[in-house]
Amino acid sequence: MSKRPRSSSEIQDQLTRSVKFLERSIKHFDEGDEEEASRIAVELRKLLHDTRTSHSILEQLGLKDTLRFHDSGRYRERFDAAASRFAEIELGSGYEIAGRSPVQVGLVFPGVNGRAPLWYAPLGLRHDNRDWRSGSYQTGPRPFDEWWSDPLIEGSSGRSFSRKDLVLLTANQESGAHVDPEIDIGFDDLSKDMMGVSFAIFGKRPSALELHNVPMLPPTNNIIYPSIRQIAHEILKTLDPHYSLSRSPLPEFYTSSGAFCRRI
Repeated sequence: MSKRPRSSSEIQDQLTRSVKFLERSIKHFDEGDEEEASRIAVELRKLLHDTRTSHSILEQLGLKDTLRFHDSGRYRERFDAAASRFAEIELGSGYEIAGRSPVQVGLVFPGVNGRAPLWYAPLGLRHDNRDWRSGSYQTGPRPFDEWWSDPLIEGSSGRSFSRKDLVLLTANQESGAHVDPEIDIGFDDLSKDMMGVSFAIFGKRPSALELHNVPMLPPTNNIIYPSIRQIAHEILKTLDPHYSLSRSPLPEFYTSSGAFCRRI
């Protein structure tokens, strides 16, 4: 079979087409079909992932080395440094971080919609990320290799996942491009991991007695799918810095940087 190289305009057309597919899947995801994350992951892989025999769209356009990638992640090293500085400012010297939780880092936050606890993708929500008085514990735009490969999401098992891990595992194992006959154990564990998060949901202000009897509910979705949704937001923001949604997909109640908030 004879082949010819694609022209730069043809590859640019492929980028436009892939972004269109991505936005279509995002629309379905935001309307409630979170399994659309597998299709989102396939488009992200097409845009970003290179192998010895295949080349991503951004690589073929020469953009991976020139773009700086929008980064909304919370990284362990920066988060711990911010928390330590906050403790020093508030409490003085002689204190250190006594415990860590996977929910402190990553791409998503816990929240509540109606009576359903869930993980949600904050998209362009501005966090109170001022490093608790000393600067941001998040990062600015980053080179591709750092943004793609740095550990970011933590599981309760202690294993960390990069954006690359989540995108490729979802595309390969979650009915995306194909279905592997075996599943990665750490990825499977992460899909069921509640991170120690649970909510008590009340119809009215509870009495002290009711507080002892109300059930604690874990998130109803897995953390992987909204994380994939957040990565898609980062890519669209990278390709178009003025990109924004026409509506907010935030839940009614949500946490951001440790604060519990209500949508108004």
